[in-house]
Amino acid sequence: MIFNCAVTVKSFKSEYWIKMFNLLHEDLDLDLLNQTSFPIPFLLVKYRDVLWKNKEKIGKVFLNPINIKTVDLWRIWEYVQIIASIYHFSNNNLNNKKILSLGAGFEPCLFTLAKLGAEVYASDIYFSPNYWHSDLVKYIYEKPEVFSHYKTFKPDINYLNLNLKSKKSFAKLGKFDIIYSVSSLEHIYNSFRKKKKMFKRIANHLNANGILSFTTELIIKYEKKPMYTIYFKKFLSTLKKLIRNHNSSDNKGAIKSSNTKALRLYEGIIKSNIKSDYFRKIFNMLESLPRDNRRYDFYTIEELLSIIRVLSKQKLKLVENIDWNTCTENVVCTDNLVFSNYPAKQYRTSISLTFLKE
Repeated sequence: MIFNCAVTVKSFKSEYWIKMFNLLHEDLDLDLLNQTSFPIPFLLVKYRDVLWKNKEKIGKVFLNPINIKTVDLWRIWEYVQIIASIYHFSNNNLNNKKILSLGAGFEPCLFTLAKLGAEVYASDIYFSPNYWHSDLVKYIYEKPEVFSHYKTFKPDINYLNLNLKSKKSFAKLGKFDIIYSVSSLEHIYNSFRKKKKMFKRIANHLNANGILSFTTELIIKYEKKPMYTIYFKKFLSTLKKLIRNHNSSDNKGAIKSSNTKALRLYEGIIKSNIKSDYFRKIFNMLESLPRDNRRYDFYTIEELLSIIRVLSKQKLKLVENIDWNTCTENVVCTDNLVFSNYPAKQYRTSISLTFLKE
């Protein structure tokens, strides 16, 4: 099996990968497919909404070299890849292994790894008002077993409130035999410098001979040209705060304007009248905004290589070389998606990496 690779049809040629795929799926509670109210286990949501929404599709193979190219199905590949990597490099024995999932939500990996005998800790900002599914948090207290996608196995998962941006949150953690994350770590910071520091903190909570495994969005290619439109709303928002805080009404026309030329004119006027450190900080921030046509919460290949070097200094080594040939096998061009969120002419894939700590 290829462990360090992007989404690839080669996975389906591996008996071991298929074994892990079956392990994830055996004993699925398919009766939940018709459930319309929360909570529905995430794996079954994918089945219902992407492939099995029509009754005639029930029973079809969910992942294969044809439908893997559908971006919504990548996540299932990532689940299997993570489970396979962790299980293999634990010598096929997870009994009493202490596992931490970062940005876990209620992902299927949690329950499969617990089913294999591990002591599983799911971490996320569960108890924050900003949690993306705050309506589900009540079940953590009342009935956490509903998150399991299995019919007969309802494991005990330890749910931890963990803000990956907070050093204090990390300080409360102990050490783990295995730490993993499924396409979450790239979204914590836009600043690459802060991303690298985060990986250092993660490495500090891994036991000797421990495993770090994660999947992440990877930008293969993007158009390197100035683009200001994506930051236009952010700029206007900043100006609104400026005007509100300083009780000025002279520049309200600029706030409402959608004319780029007018915006630059007002920007020049305000810059020429800066009188406080507050104003200077605001405009320094605006001038430092990235201008390239890419998402900054995804990694480029160069950035990923830099993170690998950072982890290497923390005595974390890749379990095998990366198969870079797989990176262009199923790339997705985001031309047809929302401009403000997915810049045009950005090509991306999902990649899986596993490390062992010396």
